[in-house]
Amino acid sequence: MRLIGGHDYYDGAGMGVDTSVVFVRDPARHLADLPLRTDHPFRVPERSVYGDGAERTELIPTLILIGGERVPGLEERVTEAWVMSARFHYDLGEAEAAILRARARHPSLWGGLLRRRSFLEEVRAHFGGRLTQEETGWLISNHVTVLSTWLPPHWREKAVPAQVNHARLTELELFRKLDPATAHMRIASFLSGVLPFSRPTVELPDRDRIRKAGFDLKSSFRRAKQR
Repeated sequence: MRLIGGHDYYDGAGMGVDTSVVFVRDPARHLADLPLRTDHPFRVPERSVYGDGAERTELIPTLILIGGERVPGLEERVTEAWVMSARFHYDLGEAEAAILRARARHPSLWGGLLRRRSFLEEVRAHFGGRLTQEETGWLISNHVTVLSTWLPPHWREKAVPAQVNHARLTELELFRKLDPATAHMRIASFLSGVLPFSRPTVELPDRDRIRKAGFDLKSSFRRAKQR
């Protein structure tokens, strides 16, 4: 496998798994430079805004797909004296804390047109979601190994914008959730045709384990192969 373009914390994903595969990534230097796509089936809850103007907090549900697996998150954009800072949360507990923090910082009921009382429940459902067959099929048919939703400032459209096959995972602070080695294995497995499991592993009973290993239940000796 060859990597073309881009340098990221996750460089080297799937290296050497299949020399016939060419992994092309957009080498843009920043998320804001990457093209946006809305022709995808992935959905996230709408953002919730607290406060206004120079003092405000935007909570934006995000979604990263890496190697066919789902990583939900919440971006916390805080503006103080017109200066904005952002932080990503990939743990549900941290996301819930960010929501409570925003509510405490902006207690007014009129703190933003996009503020919703149901937002906490929507975020919990977002973190508990799973990929559908349609979504997995879209990733495969479009040769997408990395996808992330990202909302540019002042985005007004209803469709959720996404960016694909890029080298900006560090900018999304994915290292707070997923280490590079695990990311490499996910992408390598996905490119090799091993799709992620969509259901929990089933534990086999002891009798089935014995049969699966080729032993006879009565004699405890291996059975002769059937010709």
